[in-house]
Amino acid sequence: MGLTRRGLIGRGAAAGGALLGSAGLSIPRTALAGSEGESVFQMRLPRDSPSAAAAAPSAAGTDVRWTSGVIQAPRRFELLGVEWNGASDPHIQVRARAGDGRWSDWLEAPLAHGHGPDDKPARLTDPVWTGPARLFQMRAAQPLSRARVVFVDSGMQATAAATRYVDSGLVAGPGQPKIIARSSWATAACKPRVPFLFGSIDLVFVHHTVSSNYYRAGQSAAMVRSICLFHKYGNGWNDIGYNFVVDRYGQIFEARAGGIDAPIVGAQAGGYNVYSSGIALLGNFTFGGPARSAFDSLAQLIAWKLSLHGVAVPGHVTVEVTRTGAPYSRYRAGAQVRLNRIAGHRDGDATACPGNGMYRQLPRLRQRVRQLAPRVSSLTAQPAPGGPGTAALTGVLSAGGVPIAGAGVELQRHNAGGLTTVASTTTAPDGTWTAAGPVDRNTFLRALYRGDPEHSAVVSPLVEATIATQISLTASAQQVAPGGVIQFSGVVSPVKPKVSIVLSQQQADGTFAPVRTIRFSAAADGTIARTIGFPSAGRYQVIAQTPADSTNAAGASAPVAVTVA
Repeated sequence: MGLTRRGLIGRGAAAGGALLGSAGLSIPRTALAGSEGESVFQMRLPRDSPSAAAAAPSAAGTDVRWTSGVIQAPRRFELLGVEWNGASDPHIQVRARAGDGRWSDWLEAPLAHGHGPDDKPARLTDPVWTGPARLFQMRAAQPLSRARVVFVDSGMQATAAATRYVDSGLVAGPGQPKIIARSSWATAACKPRVPFLFGSIDLVFVHHTVSSNYYRAGQSAAMVRSICLFHKYGNGWNDIGYNFVVDRYGQIFEARAGGIDAPIVGAQAGGYNVYSSGIALLGNFTFGGPARSAFDSLAQLIAWKLSLHGVAVPGHVTVEVTRTGAPYSRYRAGAQVRLNRIAGHRDGDATACPGNGMYRQLPRLRQRVRQLAPRVSSLTAQPAPGGPGTAALTGVLSAGGVPIAGAGVELQRHNAGGLTTVASTTTAPDGTWTAAGPVDRNTFLRALYRGDPEHSAVVSPLVEATIATQISLTASAQQVAPGGVIQFSGVVSPVKPKVSIVLSQQQADGTFAPVRTIRFSAAADGTIARTIGFPSAGRYQVIAQTPADSTNAAGASAPVAVTVA
């Protein structure tokens, strides 16, 4: 068993992939009508929408050559994005009119370069949160008539900040900051389409959501939900793209599902998703940097997250651009790219994210993270021999290159409910450890050290354990006359629908060659029974087998010897 870097790349290609063949074109007019008031819907801009054609500079310095009239959406919305299939960037901007008649500022809707799973790039711009509205207006460097607009209504009455938190119980670096749980903002409509995938945490990408900076603390949860709905039903992704979101008030939201202490593959930095965690600042930082409260929360979150995965800063890491994510990247597929452990999204992908204002703050952010986590622990893990129905890992626990002796290390396996401890052990004087636990199907394993007053908690990289189906086989007799029959019975665990019994006969050179294969299904309780006739004299071996499937590797029983004479 073992998860190689190339294996990570292959698995990451499917993580959160677009399930709709062409994101903006294939969704219906109403893509979602949720049970809690959520909705995702779309419309085309009217043909006669332009109200101005004269060039005028926008706040971003881009010439505006087209401005729509005031357009009424089919129903209330809070967030929108535009499908654009042109070859050049039209520099789209939008504004919306609230119920009190006031217009928002003009907000950029940049093309979604770089955001997304390692799959086909989205045709939609990044989502823009406008606040509740029915009327909107657009402007751009070229006409957008008949462009498709996707809207989101979160259905959430943003009157109070979310109050439920998720706690890993792992004190790494400066300690885990308060993180608002997904259950505080995500409804059933945001449930991932397919199970999440694991990668590794070699670096963190900092993003901004390119939305308005003017929102109340109680609106942040609705904004995060809106982004999730847009990513899932607009772009067709599996879940919200970011792993975490931090608002201007310093509130941290658990975003993509899978666990805050796990290396969950997101859809936030195409070409690098399998190696990184993505943290988005809620707002637009093209010109100015984030508020002090947001900066401090961002620094503590990064310090904790990187420390927990044994990543020290400052520092750099070299990663390979994935083939399927390369269209987002500044570099070709397979290129070896050296990135800072705390990188801006633009460092790897063709995007302006996280905005000039935030990008200028990255050196100070790295310095602050280093101050918060000056020393991290290290926990290695690799496969070790294990008995039937078990999996084992071995590794070394250290801090600053010094072994940690007599420390408790847990072996954890992944299941539907998260990560569960299946075995524990204590490190030797040189920091080495080995642990084995019962595992009956393919899974991911990791080692966990919970830390102590002198040492930071740390988790090992994940290791994929491939577990063979266990099969027992016995015979009612091991010798029979020609033409006689023997009853074979056994147990298959876990139960499998396809079982084969293979009869092999000894050849003149002493080897055994298959002469007959009997295929059947095991009973509901996993038992197998078969009566087999042996017409010819000779020496035989009988083996029961099952093929590999999504939950187990191929299984085979010990051979049963039969003499026919």
